Amino acid sequence: MDFSYDATGNRLTKTVKNGATPDEWTRTYYIRDAQGNVMATYTSEIRDNAGNWQATYSLEEQHLYGSKRLGVRKAYKELFSHEVSNGALGTDIWDYTGSDQGHSYGTIAGDHVQQVRGNVRYEISDHLGNVRSVISDRKLPVPDVTQTTVDYYGPDVVTAQDYYPFGSLMPGRQYANTNFGDGYRYAFNGMERDDEWSGVGNSYDFGFRQYDPRLGRFLSMDPKKLSDLSAYSFAGNSPVWLIDKNGLEPDRNQAGSIDEAAAQWMKLDNPTIYTILAYIQTDKHAVRYVYTEDRGWIDLMHYFGTLRYGESAMDALESTAGNKFVQDEYLNGPTVNISYYSYEDLPSNDFAGDVKRELQYTTQSMVKGGIYETNFHYYTGNDLIDRVEETFENAGAIEPEDAPNWEQIPFQNGDRGRIPEIKDIQEVSVYDTKQGHMIKQTLITYYDEDEKLQFLLTGDYVPQNHSEEPYDLQDFPPAPTSIQKGNTNVGGTGHL
Repeated sequence: MDFSYDATGNRLTKTVKNGATPDEWTRTYYIRDAQGNVMATYTSEIRDNAGNWQATYSLEEQHLYGSKRLGVRKAYKELFSHEVSNGALGTDIWDYTGSDQGHSYGTIAGDHVQQVRGNVRYEISDHLGNVRSVISDRKLPVPDVTQTTVDYYGPDVVTAQDYYPFGSLMPGRQYANTNFGDGYRYAFNGMERDDEWSGVGNSYDFGFRQYDPRLGRFLSMDPKKLSDLSAYSFAGNSPVWLIDKNGLEPDRNQAGSIDEAAAQWMKLDNPTIYTILAYIQTDKHAVRYVYTEDRGWIDLMHYFGTLRYGESAMDALESTAGNKFVQDEYLNGPTVNISYYSYEDLPSNDFAGDVKRELQYTTQSMVKGGIYETNFHYYTGNDLIDRVEETFENAGAIEPEDAPNWEQIPFQNGDRGRIPEIKDIQEVSVYDTKQGHMIKQTLITYYDEDEKLQFLLTGDYVPQNHSEEPYDLQDFPPAPTSIQKGNTNVGGTGHL
């Protein structure tokens, strides 16, 4: 097999060589949008047709998307065919010569449209993006006990499978409908299988590297090797919590989808706003940041902190720690390399304050004088988790990599780096004309705006909204680099 890739690691072609000459090869072409998402695949091949060489070019699949890939439509449409006689093959699929025996092109629809059910495949995935089952767009009638009337309709299942943690298929827990001979190409972590490489489900294309789920390892080194991990490791050796989007590194800095976060909370013994908050505060693998199209980045620590302590209390903490005067006078000012607040904090408080009633139920209790009062209680367990998920879905929660400022978020654990202001501090001797002798003086050199921009471009720092006064949520400035990415929602943009 041969592969070709673009500069960002996206696969462009795959050539399966079942023999030594091009008449035994099949090439797949990947057509992508500007973000690298596969929009369609085409195939080309050359075959022996009764002594003549016949080259064909066909549209195989069209991919379907919502906020992420939903499935594919199998097109099976031959677009072009060329046949020659007395010809010779070269070294590639389209490298052949001979006497032209004619061309043919795919038919164009006339005054009617024909729709074939069963050619659309929808994937059903878990919180890690693993494709657990695939159904077609066809529904199957199930008769009642009399066998004369349709009782209900069931799904037309194409494939179904379970995985071991690192992605190997579990024996005895796989299903493939023989009516769909070509199955479905996407499986573990939503990545494309290369079954021609080493058998069904034993090799995956992660963009920059090939992955073998039997080993739980990539087959080549990570070009951006992290110092504390093997260069071949997958998802930081934590496949239950983390995923590898492109074969380079685990998801960065505790960002994840709301589905991933909910899956973690469900593993807690007693999910409440208190236990979930404690888990986010103490577990380094916890998803902490979720991006929403309506509210920007939401810090789950602030979200659940507001549910527990109240929005006013959380906002009050922000105004003190974020006040530049307090930092300069009492916290060593710009020499402190810790972000006391960042763009997502107050919007996260505000979001939780807006939706808290959706997470509560009420009871009535009698007080003095026979008067009843209403008491509010937070849901617990799956009831709480389902309602929190719904608030995020209503706010347009998407995958973190789809956030407009994702590339500006550094991959690092721990506190966010604050762009430094002081470049150098020196003690110099100067002549004091009033005192008539040399004195020591502190000379401070500051970074200019161009130099600060260079810090930002390294990806090690995140711009913060440090200002002379505590910022007002009603006049909340968007993050500068978010504007560059096209996201200018006031109060809704944010960095981790």
